[in-house]
Amino acid sequence: MDLNELRLELDEIDAELADLFIRRMALSAQIAEYKLTTGTPVQDSTRERKVVRRFEDRTGELFAPYVPYFCRGLFDASKAFQRDYMKEKMEDENG
Repeated sequence: MDLNELRLELDEIDAELADLFIRRMALSAQIAEYKLTTGTPVQDSTRERKVVRRFEDRTGELFAPYVPYFCRGLFDASKAFQRDYMKEKMEDENG
């Protein structure tokens, strides 16, 4: 494969990742709703460590060292979204 073909394949994967990201963030909204009603904090370090370990196990030895970089972005985006979502909900309720 030449560089253009490889990049086209990356573009296809990126499109799939974007769809998965949307699904993940939609679930984050549901999780934020739960956390808001139960008073559960947004940050859950234990859960994050478990997710990273599962990713590392699934990706194998070659890519495992890079999993934390990938997961950190996902976690940061999800937590930021949950905080914003919860803040907006609380402001709506408090008028």
